[in-house]
Amino acid sequence: MAEAKGKIRLMDIAESHGVTRSAISRLIGRLLRKDYLYQEAEDHDRRNKVLKLTPEGARIEHEVFTELIQRNREWRQSFSLAKQYQTLNLVEEFMDKFVNEDASKQTKKTTYADTDLKRAEA
Repeated sequence: MAEAKGKIRLMDIAESHGVTRSAISRLIGRLLRKDYLYQEAEDHDRRNKVLKLTPEGARIEHEVFTELIQRNREWRQSFSLAKQYQTLNLVEEFMDKFVNEDASKQTKKTTYADTDLKRAEA
């Protein structure tokens, strides 16, 4: 959310992460209750709500992002590039089969190994 360009709505997050609107709605609800986010009605259509980080939400986002970067560096040092992409593909396959409700409707997508691994080995 901190890096989002322009206005971001609940349905934008659901679409960009490939999950259902109801799943994102539950998560956003928790973040709203913890005062990490707030909603603001759009001027042209008050039914549409734009999500924004609170100061505490921005602080937490920065803290989590910094920790994620550090863990990613450690992960990259511990596993070969091929093993990293193999793991990412497995997680993506798991998400498609067990998390995304409309996984059966998805078309064949290019995997991490199909793109970045080939580039890295070239």
